[in-house]
Formats: sequence, C-alpha cells, structure tokens
Amino acid sequence: MAIFNGKKSIVFGITGGVAGFLSALLYHATPIPGPLTSWSVGGGYNAALISLFIVIGQSYYQSRTFPILSKLTAVLFQGLMFGALGGAIVYFCIMTNSEFAYYGRIVGWGICGATCGFLVSRNIPNMGAKLAIIAGAIGGVAGCLLMYLHLGFVTGVAVTGAVIGIVVASAEVMFRKGWVDVTVYSEPLKQSGISMAKPINQYVLNLGKDAIQVGYSSDMDILLKAKGIAMSKEVSLITLENGKCYLSDTKTGTKKEIKPGEKVIIENCEIQFCH
Repeated sequence: MAIFNGKKSIVFGITGGVAGFLSALLYHATPIPGPLTSWSVGGGYNAALISLFIVIGQSYYQSRTFPILSKLTAVLFQGLMFGALGGAIVYFCIMTNSEFAYYGRIVGWGICGATCGFLVSRNIPNMGAKLAIIAGAIGGVAGCLLMYLHLGFVTGVAVTGAVIGIVVASAEVMFRKGWVDVTVYSEPLKQSGISMAKPINQYVLNLGKDAIQVGYSSDMDILLKAKGIAMSKEVSLITLENGKCYLSDTKTGTKKEIKPGEKVIIENCEIQFCH
C-alpha cells in the first residue's frame, strides 16, 4: 500500500506551508481584543488559508491552471466560518474545564486540519470526505506537536500547514481501488504514426463513485487542448464499475472498457487505467 503521494504530496506540503506562514503573519497583523477573538481569528485564518492554498495546489498539480474564482471564494468563506467556530468551541471548553487547557491547542489544530481535509476533499475527484477529515485532523495534531519543539509561532504554523497538506495528499493513495494515470502533451496526439508532441505534465486521478469528467473547460477533471475550436464543454466520462474502468462518449453514448495498463488517447492527453 502506497503512503507517499509523490508530486502531489510535495505540492500540498509546499502550498500548506506557505499558507500557514501567511496565516501567522496575518494573525500578528490583526488587532486581537481578547482570548475568544484570538482563538476564533486564529482558527479561521488557518483553516481558510491552508484550505485555499491546497485547493490552488490541486489545480496546479492537475491542469496547471488557476481555480475559478467562485470555487476559491467558497473555500475561503467556509474555511473562515468553520475554523472560527472550531476555535470558539475550543475556547469555551477551556473556560469550562481547566484541565482541557493543556490539550486545547492540540484539539484546535485537529479541528483546523479536519476542516482543511473536508474542504479539500470537495475539490479532489473521488476523495472521500471522511478519509480527508481524519487525515486532516491527524496532520493538524502532528503539526501541532511539532510546534512544541520551540520552532516559534510563525515557523510552527507554517510547519503545521505543510504537515496537513502532506498527510491529506498521502491519504488519497492509501485506500484507492483504481486510478487513471494522465500524461498531458504539448499538442493533440496522433492515433498512429510519429508525433512531435512533448509531455508537459503528468498526474493521477482516483476512480470511485464519481465520474471523472474529460473536456475543454477549466472545471473539467481532465482538461483537453483542442485542435481547433472546442464545440462542447464535456466530451467523455471515466467511471469505475464493479472494478472495471469505462470510457463513455457523452455525445454518442457509447461506452468502452479500458483494460488495466491500456492507454487511451483523447486530444492531447494519454490516459492509462491502473489498479
């Protein structure tokens, strides 16, 4: 069973770390009138920015594009809301039970990580929310424990953000049943003969209950480059049914099974089914 998710773990670790660093700086720059505000603002900033940057990292990893603004706005708002709520809950728990104070920061970061995992799972094809929440919480707790190594506040938050990103990315590969390996080329490929196209990106998408969308708009899971003007937004769907992978043409309705190891060419993408 794979644990480290290769390039994605690196991308998520970097984006999570940068987000944590910026969150800490923003927290320092914000006037904090009291402890309740401190917990709420800190939790909101951390959850919002770490989630936001990891989602941006996912888009970069997958298609080298920037996510649509509406998606980023939703992630930012939900991160602020859930993160602030989590921080407030931890604060009130500390106020009602003094013994909880020692574990308050750890629980707070666990909630922050769980929030990040949940929001990120909504933007990664076939990443289960429960798995992402658990992975995010583990990452938050692990990162928080590292903060006790006297790293300093800014460095500690950056490290925690990086750990959340790495753990969430790694969790994606641990329990997957099937996936497609996508290689993106500089121009549409020829079905036969010699092609001068060069590979410019490679990424992996998990298969599961949700279909993988293939098409020409930026919200597609696999973004194609057309030879001319694309006439439709979505051209194909890739599904996993009873352990078998199928490629369906959305225009004609035809469905073809993709055997394990078989490579299928669609425009500038080469898609291989693995399990």
